[in-house]
Amino acid sequence: MGGSPNIILLSAKTMVSKYRSFHDILNTIVSGTLKGASPSKKELDIILTGLGSRWAEAVSPTDESLLVKRLEIDNLSATDIETFKELLLENEKIDQIASSEILSQVIKTLENSAKLDRNQCLEHTTGVPFEHIWWPVIEEEIKRLHSEAIDKSCIDSYWIAGMLESFGKHLLDLLCEVSLKIIYPYYNSQTSLRDVLIKHVQKQAHKKEISSNGYQKFVDNMKQAGLRRLICMYPPFGKYLETTIFNWRQNSLDIASRTFRDRYRIAKEFSLSKDFTVVNVEQNLGDVHNKGQSVSILTIMSNDDLIKLVYKPKDLVIEKKYNDLIDYFNNKSSLENFLSIRVLPIDGYGYCEFVEHSLCKNEEDVAQFYWNTGRLLALLYILRCSDCHKENIIACGIHPVLLDVETLLESRIVDQVSESSSGKEVVLDDIQQRISESVLQTGLLPYWDNVDKAKHPVDISVLGCKAPDELFEASTDWIEPNTDGMYLGSLRRKSVVPHCLPVGVGGGCPFFNHIDQFIDGFQKQSLEIIRIKEELLCDTGPISQFRCIKKRIVLRPTATYFHLKELLLTPEACSNSINQGLALEVLSRSFIGSSLKNKRIWDIFRSEVKQLGGLDIPSFYHLTDGTVIFSDEGEIADFSNDGTVLSGFDKCLERINNFDVADMHFQSDLIIGISRASSFHENSCGGSRQLSNLDLTQVFDERYRLNCANQQLELLKYLA
Repeated sequence: MGGSPNIILLSAKTMVSKYRSFHDILNTIVSGTLKGASPSKKELDIILTGLGSRWAEAVSPTDESLLVKRLEIDNLSATDIETFKELLLENEKIDQIASSEILSQVIKTLENSAKLDRNQCLEHTTGVPFEHIWWPVIEEEIKRLHSEAIDKSCIDSYWIAGMLESFGKHLLDLLCEVSLKIIYPYYNSQTSLRDVLIKHVQKQAHKKEISSNGYQKFVDNMKQAGLRRLICMYPPFGKYLETTIFNWRQNSLDIASRTFRDRYRIAKEFSLSKDFTVVNVEQNLGDVHNKGQSVSILTIMSNDDLIKLVYKPKDLVIEKKYNDLIDYFNNKSSLENFLSIRVLPIDGYGYCEFVEHSLCKNEEDVAQFYWNTGRLLALLYILRCSDCHKENIIACGIHPVLLDVETLLESRIVDQVSESSSGKEVVLDDIQQRISESVLQTGLLPYWDNVDKAKHPVDISVLGCKAPDELFEASTDWIEPNTDGMYLGSLRRKSVVPHCLPVGVGGGCPFFNHIDQFIDGFQKQSLEIIRIKEELLCDTGPISQFRCIKKRIVLRPTATYFHLKELLLTPEACSNSINQGLALEVLSRSFIGSSLKNKRIWDIFRSEVKQLGGLDIPSFYHLTDGTVIFSDEGEIADFSNDGTVLSGFDKCLERINNFDVADMHFQSDLIIGISRASSFHENSCGGSRQLSNLDLTQVFDERYRLNCANQQLELLKYLA
């Protein structure tokens, strides 16, 4: 790209005629770098001034020198960095609204709606905070979607008509999610807590509803000039609004067009009438990946019956193969049948049966549920399942059903990424290796993780999950939303029972009273697997069907990504592209220990940053019998040259081949040990098997759960 920094600046300016993120601009410089010598720490301090210390802290809060290494990874010279800084400053001067067709339409729509009768503008009421700002935009977007669906996608008008209302509600939820952290503080700056309290006192004294005059005035102001002002004050906020609407348009059209195109296949697979219609689409269920896509529940009218199906915008081949394997075991075994579901994979997306959470009717059914869960663990163990937390299993009467099968056939690629990023080879002794490759890998059994800043241990497993004690529980929600008395406070809401539990409110954690049944189910299913092991492993056996299937790989805890996504939407992070970029640079801490030549690790980091910059939870994939990591945009990292890395499929074959009665008993001892060490109360494991001469500290209080968790390793070493 030439040797003059002015040429670089001019070229990059042309590319950033639209507002761009910190890392977009950085990548522009990287792609045209002069390949000069990397600057020293002293030179960086001079070039970056205040930015340098903040960037260094983001990369490492304890070692400022690591920023130099971070920039060496991108091979940036002093000239490159100086150009980068200039471009960041130029970026903040861009008029986003003028350069964005979507934002221009939003502002124009709001300004036009401000001229209408106020009561007409406030006729929508769903309780979503500040919804009346967005309804004019939503109505215009719905008209646009309807027209495009009919004219460009050739969808029959009757087909999309039933979906439009739910599409509009979904857009409202998305816009409020993106804007709330910006708009609510702005609203509060124009009122006071004292005024809000007075409104509530007057309501109690005079038994009158709180007025909405001040709120209506704020909505009018937002339509006339307020939103424009906020976009100027918080440039990344404008970018997120644009991205949200753009993704919603495409994803809504995809659902409408795909269901219309697939309607006859859907009818045949799920035994529906040929003239069925979709009357509702419940969206945003689960994590958002690949440009705003998420799982949706379709409510279908078929022969005057309402039926639910699940639409998943991802490859469902592995889900289909898993349920085929369940059917295979049902046909081969004398044990009671597992519950399998019908799955219809298409091309990169598909549909499956909706599983309703239903509780057991009596104690005998609860015991049967845990017996079946023990059997399920045996299957998940040989299939190398991981990340089977409480959101990933649903209790359907006596049957546990796995909801997300993408964590099957887990390979050692995740370990290799971890080792490469730290720069150290992780060497496990025999006991550690056996534990890391045991039933504990599934995540189904009780365990604790530190999920908040206070490092409070929380059990997120299926079997450690506990039902609410009371019918109602405290919940943070909006009090008097969209009135002059609105504020975020505490309400008593009906308790939600985790859908992995077979019992309702007050049912506690029944697993600890059914460990015997659980172990028995695990062992009986294990013996069935051992009995037909050769048939499972043959070239035409059911396991062979899992070859060459695309599946997701989890490289970081989803909670890490979710926390960063929430941080990106705050006023501080949205004040400029620099704050946005530095918030994401925290992810580099995990990789800063890797070799500068280890390009594949840093390509993973760059992909994470790009996906989070679009408000997606980063997702990565690999083939079940491969060792290449890729994202939705292509290959990221190839581990095929590492002789120690085996694919998930190969590791699955290895585990089944080595599975025998001795291994079954070892895994059973681990289950007993981890269950006893995890019990919350003195009598939780009453009636279950005793471990001879082993002193297990009983846990009476939540504060001591972490101590109990720390005892587990010693317990497992004893068992091994």
